[in-house]
Amino acid sequence: MKEIIVLTVREDLIEKKAEEKLFILTSDGRHLFSLNEVGAFIWNAFKHNKAKNDIVKDLVSLYDVEEGQAIKDVDVFIKEVRKHSAELINP
Repeated sequence: MKEIIVLTVREDLIEKKAEEKLFILTSDGRHLFSLNEVGAFIWNAFKHNKAKNDIVKDLVSLYDVEEGQAIKDVDVFIKEVRKHSAELINP
């Protein structure tokens, strides 16, 4: 059975896209995060309540990467988000 992971993104974050990056600022202005194109894609997928397995499939399809690489990218992303869980995701 595949692991299903869904992150619930906080609604009070401020987002701004500039060129190929997505900047995320906490509502108190204390934390700023910068995401590249793939990170922004993963972030937006989680915002739309997509599960990890579905995001991996989308990455493979859209970015023409191997499934193993897509899994690794999503896992690294989840690890980073969880390090800042109080600022980025709901419990």
